[in-house]
Amino acid sequence: MMSDKKKIRVPEGMLRAAREANLDYWRKDASARLDSLTPVLEAALGWLVKNLIVPTNQQTDLGAKEWDESGTIGSFAVWWAGEWQKRMFLAPDEDEAIRDLLRSDENGILSLDITSVNHRVREAYRRGKESK
Repeated sequence: MMSDKKKIRVPEGMLRAAREANLDYWRKDASARLDSLTPVLEAALGWLVKNLIVPTNQQTDLGAKEWDESGTIGSFAVWWAGEWQKRMFLAPDEDEAIRDLLRSDENGILSLDITSVNHRVREAYRRGKESK
């Protein structure tokens, strides 16, 4: 289950389209403040229509596993279309972004030594994000 407090990730192209629309709007009529959000959202959604964000095979496989485990009745395609709309703008959890760097034993269990290594990997990832 996804938390409602996850950070939203706005694709750079969408952000650029929204900024440009906002600037264009204010250049045309700086006195019309009430409806200034409409052209910005239209530009952002227009960008999305031209630049579809599609799930990777790995994301779809994970979704199929979650759907199967949930016992949801109905079409996977319908469920996944809605689920993907929720997920496509959520920033990945820190562990998701570095999962391939984390270590576990052959049974997938973290040992004390492996936990220490994983802590260092997470810390390096955090420091790298802060240095940008």
